[in-house]
Amino acid sequence: MFIYILNLVMIFLWALFITTTIKKNKDLIFIILISTQLILLSLLRDLNVGADTAVYVNRFHIIAQTAWERIFQLSDIVDFEIGFIILNKLIGIVWENESFFLAVTSSIIILSISKYIYKNSKIVWLSFVIFIAFGFWGMSLNTLRQFIAIALILPSIKYIKSRDLIKFVIHILIASFFHISALSFLIIYPLFKMKINKFYITLVICIGVAVNLFSTKIIYFLMGIFGYHLYVGRVGNGSGTGMLLMLSLIAIAALLYRRSAIRNGEDYDLYIHILIVSILLNILALDFNLAGRAMIYFTIHCIILIPNIIYTIKPKMDRSVGIYIVLLGAMFYYLIILTTDVGSVVPYQIMSR
Repeated sequence: MFIYILNLVMIFLWALFITTTIKKNKDLIFIILISTQLILLSLLRDLNVGADTAVYVNRFHIIAQTAWERIFQLSDIVDFEIGFIILNKLIGIVWENESFFLAVTSSIIILSISKYIYKNSKIVWLSFVIFIAFGFWGMSLNTLRQFIAIALILPSIKYIKSRDLIKFVIHILIASFFHISALSFLIIYPLFKMKINKFYITLVICIGVAVNLFSTKIIYFLMGIFGYHLYVGRVGNGSGTGMLLMLSLIAIAALLYRRSAIRNGEDYDLYIHILIVSILLNILALDFNLAGRAMIYFTIHCIILIPNIIYTIKPKMDRSVGIYIVLLGAMFYYLIILTTDVGSVVPYQIMSR
């Protein structure tokens, strides 16, 4: 657990060092340092760090040693989408090495998320704190396919804002070749133009109640769409009460400071829509924990929404209080994540191969 705490502490130390010594391009330099740190920790981990790491590595060797003419027959054998299979094959052609495989996949994930933070966050260092403390980085050590899909989805946000449907859909379709659940993010495009007002909030609450009442039927319906019939036995086995409470508090804060954000010219409504979808999925997760996987496409945008909410707070003293509250909540939540260790990432071990 020590290495995970140190990893988080290093964000504060790097931020302090850069703030006091660097005059130009502070955010860029900070992102380069943190990205390098996270990539190194990701690629140096042992195969037992992450419940599925060993599975991914073993199947990487299978794919790397399979001839190109048989590559499309592997979907049923390795249970991967074709995009991820091709990526594995390309990595294997360059070097069939476990560390190299983890280096490439980790770099795709971390660099994409870092770029997303750099382009959109008003408080870069806080975005990285949330990325780690909310468990997203830890998840990326375990669910490689899905986080590569997320890495491909993140750039599509700008096409929602510019109303470029074709480019948005292309990004989502490409991401779905790495994890089919990426298609769930398509729902955000039509939501973007919905006005957030009292009617919208009332409607969301009513939908939330309906989702809770009819969660089982909704889950079976979604299983049919995404082909997850294998997990029928998990219906009724849910989790995520703590996350639901946290997301609800974030939503309340986002709505309270929405007017201030609009006056500053910030486009928060998109992130509020994304947050609302994550809350509705969280309600489903209370009955079916795999719904939490789909949530990640939406909850990860909290790394932008939370810092940008705090940035709109005036005066600076109140903003500082907001930062401290977020930090305390994030630290507490991170300790819960580390102690429960759902993704089997604790303890961290350096590769022994």
